[in-house]
Amino acid sequence: MSKWLLGQGTLMLILGISSIIVFGILHVRYFLLLGFLMGLLNIIPIAGGVITITLVALVAALDSWTKMSGVLIFYLIYVNVENAILIPRIMRSSVNLMGLTVLVALLLGTASPASSEPSSRSPPPPSSPSC
Repeated sequence: MSKWLLGQGTLMLILGISSIIVFGILHVRYFLLLGFLMGLLNIIPIAGGVITITLVALVAALDSWTKMSGVLIFYLIYVNVENAILIPRIMRSSVNLMGLTVLVALLLGTASPASSEPSSRSPPPPSSPSC
């Protein structure tokens, strides 16, 4: 568990620092705060990134559409780099497995039909009171 936190902390730090740099170059208002939030909320899978990039895009759109498109292009590039390079390397070092092995295991675990079937040990339905 501690290696996972170290890996997740690394991703948060990389996203936070790169966001601060890019938002500063784009002259987005409150770039320090927004970059910090991007890194901090990266701990929440998918939703954290969606929430913060929406907030940053709205703040950037208040100035100009080009700033907003720059922010969205940065995030699109970052997500692709994170998924293609950073996560497989961190997974390989923390779990000692190849990134592809982890991905296949996750896909097989979520797609197995046994996980979607209801449990055979369900409680009996409530009986209706008779009058």
